[in-house]
Amino acid sequence: MPRAAQGRRWQPPAEVPVWVPHGEAAHDELVRVLGDIRKGVYIDGPSMPLSALLERWLKHMKNRVSARSYARYREIVTLYINPRLGATPLDKLRGSAIQAVYDELLVNGRTRGSGGLSSRSVQYVHRTLHSAMQFALRQEFVGRNPCVSAQAPSVIRREFQALDEAGLIKLVDTARDTPFQGFIFLAGMSGLRRNELLALSWASVDWTAGTISVHRSMEKSPSGELSFKSPKTDRSRRLVALPSLAMDVLKSVKVKQAAQKLALGPDFRNDHDLVFTDGFGAPLNPDTVSKSFSRLVRGLGYPKLRLHDLRHTAATLMLRQGVHAKIVSEMLGHSSVALTLDTYSHVAPTMQESAAAKMDAALRSAMRKAQGG
Repeated sequence: MPRAAQGRRWQPPAEVPVWVPHGEAAHDELVRVLGDIRKGVYIDGPSMPLSALLERWLKHMKNRVSARSYARYREIVTLYINPRLGATPLDKLRGSAIQAVYDELLVNGRTRGSGGLSSRSVQYVHRTLHSAMQFALRQEFVGRNPCVSAQAPSVIRREFQALDEAGLIKLVDTARDTPFQGFIFLAGMSGLRRNELLALSWASVDWTAGTISVHRSMEKSPSGELSFKSPKTDRSRRLVALPSLAMDVLKSVKVKQAAQKLALGPDFRNDHDLVFTDGFGAPLNPDTVSKSFSRLVRGLGYPKLRLHDLRHTAATLMLRQGVHAKIVSEMLGHSSVALTLDTYSHVAPTMQESAAAKMDAALRSAMRKAQGG
């Protein structure tokens, strides 16, 4: 017989307040409650509705995530979860009901127009609800997380484009007369994320060592306000070594910025010491940069090339040149080498061919030496 946490032999309570339906459902409910009691996860007393729990969770998360993430959480709760499950008491929330909501969202989940949400959007709903229910579990509002019993749709990874060396040079040359040439070239060589580049300061550049320190990124709030935030993980906070060509690009950007400052005088105010600014020294809007990039590449025959694909370009070029996957992973700020290898698995055949060629050359050289040749 199980024992209580204090070491005393467990005794079932004389009376357990349970909502009891009729017939077979009553038996199933009784079995569930008794099972929860034996496992020590039964929660006694009245249960709050899911909407109240979600409000508590949102309050808990507000100062723990970025303003953008918080706004996204609240949007998901308001548009997709509360209208369908908000009135459900926590002790009545079942995986089957959650699963039904996911299935319905895929068919008829759009709030504007008709049709369903994408698999990725339903994944976001699942992650939001799962996180909220984990909070409820830690706060002992529930004895289990019902989201574990529901299956969110799998997401088909979007294919990305990676330029080769010639393609990157062509793109940079096309951007010669735009304010974004240096930004594009550095993105394609360093693999930094868009918002990491936009937050890069001159103080983070080590001209002697040829490195840049990545310790913050740009964030745009739902209201359009720009700010800086620390990286989500320690791996995102990193030191990145750059090729000398990239350092030359940075020098060119600095020279142009100095010329702008000289021409505008006090009207040029780079208060944040940023590497990439608008014509007056102010931070660049992330959306503006992405839209400008899209217009630029459309005329080059790369209509589907995204700014983020320059990050993929840098990673692919490094891997094809034989740079160790662990080094590439560190430069990208990936959470693990496994993520890097999985993301760039398309490069593996080329890497294997290169490894085979190097092995062949080494062995043939050894054979020639052994034969006195």
